[in-house]
Amino acid sequence: MPLTSKRQFPSLRGDIALVKNMFKYRPDNLLPKPLRLGIPSAIPKRSFGATTLACCLLISNLCIASEPVRVWVDASGQFTIEARLEAIENGTVILVRPNGSRVRIAEDQLGFSDHDYLEQWRSRPPVSENTLRFAAPELPEMPLLPKWTYPKATTQLEDGQPLAAKAEASSHVDRAGNQSRQGAIPGSIPADPQADPISVGFGNVTIGPLHAYDHCSPPMPIITDANAFVAVSVSTGVTVSPDEANRVIRFDPKSGESRIVWKSKRTLTLLDHHRPSKQTLVLTGHSNRGSGGQLAVVRGWDEESISIQLQRSLPPKDDDDARNSFRPTQVYWAKWLDDEHIIAAINSKLAVWNIVSGELRHLICSIDSQSVPAISAGRHYVAVPDAGGVCLYRTQDGKFLGRLPIESNRYAQVAFSPHGDSLAITTTNRLRVWELSTASIRGEVASRRSLGKSKPVWIDNDLVLSSSGVLLSLFRGVPVWRYELVGTEVGPVGKQTIGFLTRRPTGEIIVTQIPHAAATAAMAEVDRRLTPAIVANWRVPGRSRWVDGQWADELENE
Repeated sequence: MPLTSKRQFPSLRGDIALVKNMFKYRPDNLLPKPLRLGIPSAIPKRSFGATTLACCLLISNLCIASEPVRVWVDASGQFTIEARLEAIENGTVILVRPNGSRVRIAEDQLGFSDHDYLEQWRSRPPVSENTLRFAAPELPEMPLLPKWTYPKATTQLEDGQPLAAKAEASSHVDRAGNQSRQGAIPGSIPADPQADPISVGFGNVTIGPLHAYDHCSPPMPIITDANAFVAVSVSTGVTVSPDEANRVIRFDPKSGESRIVWKSKRTLTLLDHHRPSKQTLVLTGHSNRGSGGQLAVVRGWDEESISIQLQRSLPPKDDDDARNSFRPTQVYWAKWLDDEHIIAAINSKLAVWNIVSGELRHLICSIDSQSVPAISAGRHYVAVPDAGGVCLYRTQDGKFLGRLPIESNRYAQVAFSPHGDSLAITTTNRLRVWELSTASIRGEVASRRSLGKSKPVWIDNDLVLSSSGVLLSLFRGVPVWRYELVGTEVGPVGKQTIGFLTRRPTGEIIVTQIPHAAATAAMAEVDRRLTPAIVANWRVPGRSRWVDGQWADELENE
């Protein structure tokens, strides 16, 4: 596979052939292993573009050293080398490769991130035993992207009528992008951060028995003019008595007040809340397995009971859904884009609808029932897993932005960071984080325990909580704690604030800080004893279970 440039780092001439051989014998076009420092590493591509590096080195076995092994990038951004810093002499940086060979590079030939690293190295005290990283960097505030404006509805669909199955002829349909997406790695795109932080406080309340067949939503933060609280929906599917009716529960963690704001024999599931318009997207009247029903809008959270409006039947299947004709009509995922437009995965398509007029604005892509998309905090991007990769699209017009390959035939779970700069991608035992602005892998963490089958939750710039309860530190490169979350629905509520809806031993809504005190204290011990020599055999220092309104902690060896 030819490289696009013959220019080389002066001391890297012997590495180019090595890089080409590495790519030649790779069985799959997988994302390469990243460093644990948050320093972007390059992604191999079938064709190298200006936004990615022309060559990269795969990470070899870590060696014990006084400085961490990291990727160094030249000033042009085209070439990299994996090495640790040994010394700086008269403006020359001396690096040591994992195989022990030394490389000398003029300091002015290195990129900006390397200059920042060298400045930290000059100013900090000698390194501790932990040579994997210094600390998770403090990210700057990301500017908000301009809001996209969609045309407002000129007509209103009658309640009960279906959403349109086809877009107008002028709508954008990315058929060419879908055909070519197998080989296109995403280029650099701006971060898409959350507009305002959310704060609802901490607290917990019991809500009565929840059964295994009950479909429950994770706690969803609701912000109105007067209040900030969380809400959960419980759809029993099989109503045996009035006490087991489908219901929506509102809980204010600060005051401890909870009440049922909706109750019916008709099922209802909370999907997403639009803070500016204070309205919530729901699915109502669906079966216990989620099929059928109507999309609708809930309003009146500050009233005694909520009201359901703009009820829209699901669109009929068309020719594009023929391959899944045996499956019932179903909403797999849906989110707000603005106060009228939603993006939803219905049947076998992901598309944008105006829920007021029922018009299908544009198609994003075809989608499999195993795929659970994720939308960025500012609603500009959507990530769509497929068999063996994750595709990125622009929500405004469905433009295909690229595809991130993972293990063959695996479906990943994905989540954008609230900071808007990163996409977490989890498979069975591995977390990868893709950085949008640098178009590179920011970090990777492996876990002995399964990371679960639902999307991960960002805690902060460093920590990610898997749906199975494994707390992963991106910059340490290892799991640092474990929470027992069997039978628990998990959702983000605010910065370092997570909402849980647990079923055992009884139903309980929990809004709490993660990491809690014991996990935070354990991370200091992790920093003290974590070294490259023990990463491969790393054991999580402890775990916690929720018992009697608090975390019960237990130190353990996995």
